[in-house]
Amino acid sequence: MSRMKKNSMKFKGAFSGRNVSLCLGFVVVLSLCFTAYTLRDDAELFPVNELELNSQFENVDRTNLIEVIATEINRGFYGLDLDDIKLKLLAIPWVYNVAVTRRWPDKLSITVAEQQAVARWANGGLINIYGNIFHPSQASYPKNIPLIMGQPGEQKELLLQYREMSKLLEVLNLSIAWLEKDKRYSIKLGLDHGTSLLLGRKNEVQRLKRFVEAYKKPLNQKNKRMHSVDLRYANGFAVQWATRANEGASDGV
Repeated sequence: MSRMKKNSMKFKGAFSGRNVSLCLGFVVVLSLCFTAYTLRDDAELFPVNELELNSQFENVDRTNLIEVIATEINRGFYGLDLDDIKLKLLAIPWVYNVAVTRRWPDKLSITVAEQQAVARWANGGLINIYGNIFHPSQASYPKNIPLIMGQPGEQKELLLQYREMSKLLEVLNLSIAWLEKDKRYSIKLGLDHGTSLLLGRKNEVQRLKRFVEAYKKPLNQKNKRMHSVDLRYANGFAVQWATRANEGASDGV
């Protein structure tokens, strides 16, 4: 009986010693983790030593971009606020989208996508390839970019029409300088060589196709420039030829 008590005491002593060791080890691990956590934002211990900037752009101010990134890099690798960096870069004119990634042990990777302007919006700003409006400084507007005019909220619809009609005019080596949809929903185009096309409120594409076919034939062979072409007729159209006084006589076709 006494031997069993002695064995039991030895077992309890060994078990208690193991618990103490485990507890001490756990405390040490916690201390190391806490120390590492408190030092993680130390920019000197964990600096950003490499910046990877993936971008190709024409209109984004690169100096402005670098200034924003440089300020954030000073926080150190673990102190970087990736969401904050993205928001600040998106605020730069002509920046469309940004992806920011932290790559261990000391690299910051940033990919910047630039806005791609298709046209000027008469109500202010530029229209991008998705039909969204953005507002860079007017001094940065691309030269010879077409103008689209319409009511607020119509820019996406008009951009689709612009693209479809531009494709039809490619065979004539003509391009659209401006496109207008007025309050009566009537469509009017201005071509790059100065001719205006009145397409009306319906069957605009079919009417433009009629103009394209006629332009390939004797319509464009007169020694005059067309001032305007009214395509709103059911079975034909009227041409007004340009004169020195910017006035013309109408010919029915």
